[in-house]
Amino acid sequence: MKKIMIIGVGWEQLPLVHEAKKLGFRTVAVTTWKKELIPADVVYEAEPRDLDGLELIFQKEKPDGIIADECDYSMYAVAWLTEKYNLAGPGLKALTITNNKYLQRDKMKNSNVPQPEFELCWNYEDLQMAAARIGYPVIVKPVDNRGSIGVVQVLEEKELKTAWYLAVSNAHSRMVLVEKFIEGAVVTAEGFYDSEKFHFISVSTKETYPETKNVAKVLYYPGKLHPEKVNEIEAYVKEIVEHCEICFGFTHFEFILEEQTGNIYFVEAANRGGGVFISNLILKSITGIDFNQALIQMAMGEQVKIKFNKEYISKTMMYFLASQGNTSPEQFLEREGDKVLAMHLNPLDTGTQRGMTDARRRTGVILLSGDSFDEIESKAKLVEKEIAQLAEEFIHINKIYEKGDFV
Repeated sequence: MKKIMIIGVGWEQLPLVHEAKKLGFRTVAVTTWKKELIPADVVYEAEPRDLDGLELIFQKEKPDGIIADECDYSMYAVAWLTEKYNLAGPGLKALTITNNKYLQRDKMKNSNVPQPEFELCWNYEDLQMAAARIGYPVIVKPVDNRGSIGVVQVLEEKELKTAWYLAVSNAHSRMVLVEKFIEGAVVTAEGFYDSEKFHFISVSTKETYPETKNVAKVLYYPGKLHPEKVNEIEAYVKEIVEHCEICFGFTHFEFILEEQTGNIYFVEAANRGGGVFISNLILKSITGIDFNQALIQMAMGEQVKIKFNKEYISKTMMYFLASQGNTSPEQFLEREGDKVLAMHLNPLDTGTQRGMTDARRRTGVILLSGDSFDEIESKAKLVEKEIAQLAEEFIHINKIYEKGDFV
């Protein structure tokens, strides 16, 4: 039996483990999450940034392929191992670029893709001068962390030092990027590079929390965007893929649609799928195509050619929860679970609901599919009103995968 190693397995990667097992491969999972909840044949504990530790696991297990998804650090580890041991996988150069926000900016500065004015800073004095040159308000962010961690909007200079210390403390390289703040809506774009070519799959649009525009409350798939804007984003995405030398697997991009002008600005790129089940549940829900299967087959050395004509079979919503009710999630799912793709609730003691300063503060998330966003959003609000947050972490994955696999 062929063997596949899956790096960085947490609750978001459970569908990837399931798919690999369904395809008949022996699964070797590497995690910092809860080993007992991972349905792999073998489970090891190691950090995704511990390349030496991951290499020892690789040498012991001798897998035929290596994969990861929805995690920048895990994807870098995959690229490092597959390049070193001559296995199929993403390019290490592409993962180096997409794990560093400054390198992305630098790669795209001579392209046709608009992006905010930016500068790299490695001390506070440089940051002061750069912010003054760019003009307030600015965004200060670590060059090499994930999500919205350490990202701060700075309205005036008196706020700059606090932002500097937060950003640099969350930067692995201790370097910080400062860029012009663009007022507008965040739009994300998903894609997949098969064995032959790149496929632009979908955009999503989002609504954010009132207290911070860095953290999403609702994401819509496919996004609520005019077709002309979708075409413009698609052209930019294809140029970014080329400049960042991406040639394998999932891609995830963020843009800002400027409020006043309607101009589109590139924010960041990733050679991985979007997190919180975007790549492994949502894309299959809206297209009917199993991109997880394609990723695994490519990692195992197979040639995969996807047929996708930008036809969508459903609408899907990702709705982040601030649980308010007393109903157990099991009771709710038994009554209303037919349209629920997945639900994840954080345990009560994780410090959630103490101000939405970054994505880790949310109490949970639910993914729902249906024929209209109005219908889906009504159900999402019902979930938020009724569901109780539990003392223990709760995970439910349904609809696409047979009920019971991860419940």
